[in-house]
Amino acid sequence: MSLSFATVRGTVAAAEADLFEAASGWDDFVGTHPSGHVLQLEGWARLKQRVGWQVHQAVLAGADGTLQAGALVLQQRRLGLSLGYVPGGPVVDWSCPADVDGIRTALLQCARTHGMHVVKIEPDLPDTPTHRRQLARLGFRPSGQTVQPRSTIKVELAGSDADLLGRMKSKWRYNVRRARRAGTQVRVGGSADLERWHALMQATGRRQGFVPHAPSYFEAAFELLPDHLELLLADVEGETVAAVVLALCGGSAWYLWGASSNRHRHAMPNYALHFAAMQRARAAGAGTYDLWGIPDSLGAVATAMRGAQGQGDWPDSLPVDLARLPQRDLWTVYRMKQGFGGRIERRVGAWDLPVDELAWRGYAVAVNLQDQVQRALSEARHHLRSNLERGRPRESQPFGSCSDVADPVAWNQSIIGCRLSGWQQSWQAGEAARQAGWSVRRWMLGSGSDHPDHAVQVLLRRLDPSIPVSVAEVRDGPCLDWNGLAEVAGMLELLEHLLTGEDCVGVRISPLVPTNSAVGMSALSHLEANGWRSVAHGRQGVSTWKSPLGKDNALLPDSGTGTLAPAADVAARAGLAVVTSACVNARHVQFLKDAVRGPGDRAKSEAVLDVLTRMDSPRSGPDCDHSEARLFVVENRHHDPLMAVVAVRLGCRASVQQVVHAVQGANVEPCLLAGRSILAWARRRDCVEVDWGSTLLNADGSEANGTAPIAEGLGAVRLPMAGIWQKWLWQGKWANRVPLPIVERIWPAP
Repeated sequence: MSLSFATVRGTVAAAEADLFEAASGWDDFVGTHPSGHVLQLEGWARLKQRVGWQVHQAVLAGADGTLQAGALVLQQRRLGLSLGYVPGGPVVDWSCPADVDGIRTALLQCARTHGMHVVKIEPDLPDTPTHRRQLARLGFRPSGQTVQPRSTIKVELAGSDADLLGRMKSKWRYNVRRARRAGTQVRVGGSADLERWHALMQATGRRQGFVPHAPSYFEAAFELLPDHLELLLADVEGETVAAVVLALCGGSAWYLWGASSNRHRHAMPNYALHFAAMQRARAAGAGTYDLWGIPDSLGAVATAMRGAQGQGDWPDSLPVDLARLPQRDLWTVYRMKQGFGGRIERRVGAWDLPVDELAWRGYAVAVNLQDQVQRALSEARHHLRSNLERGRPRESQPFGSCSDVADPVAWNQSIIGCRLSGWQQSWQAGEAARQAGWSVRRWMLGSGSDHPDHAVQVLLRRLDPSIPVSVAEVRDGPCLDWNGLAEVAGMLELLEHLLTGEDCVGVRISPLVPTNSAVGMSALSHLEANGWRSVAHGRQGVSTWKSPLGKDNALLPDSGTGTLAPAADVAARAGLAVVTSACVNARHVQFLKDAVRGPGDRAKSEAVLDVLTRMDSPRSGPDCDHSEARLFVVENRHHDPLMAVVAVRLGCRASVQQVVHAVQGANVEPCLLAGRSILAWARRRDCVEVDWGSTLLNADGSEANGTAPIAEGLGAVRLPMAGIWQKWLWQGKWANRVPLPIVERIWPAP
């Protein structure tokens, strides 16, 4: 075995003849080696040469000239010393002691030849006690200065597209599909698209507070690495709104760079781009997709949880609250990266090989001092920002981000994507409320610098034409993840801030949070501790009945024999039939209008009927953005309506919105018959549950009136819910102008 070296110096203005040339077959060697990395390709070295680095190469070859190991070494002067740097390398079989010892000797000889004081390596090597001991035995020292992110998330690319989506979190999977439905188109860019890329990168830099590389840097990258870099762009309505650069080398792929604008965020272009990058990487033969960088403290926790295996854990297993993570640096991008189905991995990081021991000690001290200065400056900036914000009037505090939504499809997509959402947050329900005299606001809210991703539909109504203030209701919402109470608190504070701008003095919310869990109880305690009060619930109840679907045809109780019988037999004996929307006539509509108890219910019925008549034709599938409403009428043998039920569907959830009976109270058979028809309709639409509301199709929901047999016949279970919560948003300018008793009289509890 012999050692050989290829060295060259380069400058920013280097002539083409002076460009670095690696050993023959080097890129093929890197591409096929298990520890090969895109940062060790000849093109990458040439790119760094163009921006001022000198480039050298240390190669370990066999007697026949076959490459055994090697490293591209970048050289620059930093802190008064000449430093060598091996990004993503060296490329060596770390399980072969002879090769490892050989490449260490080659690095030392290269460093001495070119006057380097220290050589820093950053190998793509898992962080394990074995690897750390190996590096220490070779004379490497843990470095206080890391260049590339030490921790990352890697996504396995094995399997089909369905497998890739199946490994993602449900919201990420939904957003990928949502991007497709929204018309997001991902394409491979060329040189003509570099100007668009530059514009997106500049916009990203302004938004996130960093200075991007000059356009010439990226142009050189695509020029020098044409077979290893792909520019993927996302277009929405003909406008390029986001892009990523995919790096490929052998069996690995990396998310190298990314940029986006603030346009068309609802179309989820970034999710579409990453999914497309995974598809293209897999097609090119890559087995993993490296998302390139997360906070190293998370990587350290994940590695510790997995012990000495050297393999990180899944993001969901970490004992961290995403809502409490900082809104800066890699913490922000971690929120998005952690949902693509990858595993957290941590590398050994940067290690220094001292060539001059005294110089290295001086370098280590300088790095430590530099780190302390940077931390002190960061802390000073943080305290200055905090002091400025404490002295700022409340009206000007940065609560978060907010955007209005005017597209019905985009709005319903956002609602469907929320696990705890209901029909009353849909676009159609808002329009029905508008007909009943409410004003409607639809906001997408976000915390800090995050793009808005929480949907809230607010109904506003003036207390009285003579009183210039309003009240607000958020029915079946807001759509928040109540697992993260810190983020919930921020979103509710932002909502209060927005409503005070609408001259709103009070707001009611009805979050769809079951209270038979720790999350539900925590949510109630949080609301109460922050000034919210539970209000009288009236007919709406603080519980609901739900039937999970997926069961075989359920049986209905036979009131005559006490046994179970199919629904058709019950209907035949009772002389009942169910008429659905397709056969509804004017008499059925009039029945729904007349069988109400007050003007408020009549207005609600008329609004619901208007929604029914304006609905488009139904579509099936749980991911469908199309809303659907159906009217079910139970008739006797004389075709007299006995009962009418309005059922709606939004995504994969169905619910009952209105039930009226011809007489007070109800027999069990009509309720069961209507319920079975609704269940069959919901199953055909691939729904996962039917929410019957608090009365379970009954007139008053009392156990004496048949609720128990109805629940048994429909496979329904009762869930305690949070109910309705209210908070007064009194501002000083209104406190003495609108006395509280007047508000309570005009805006009574439900």
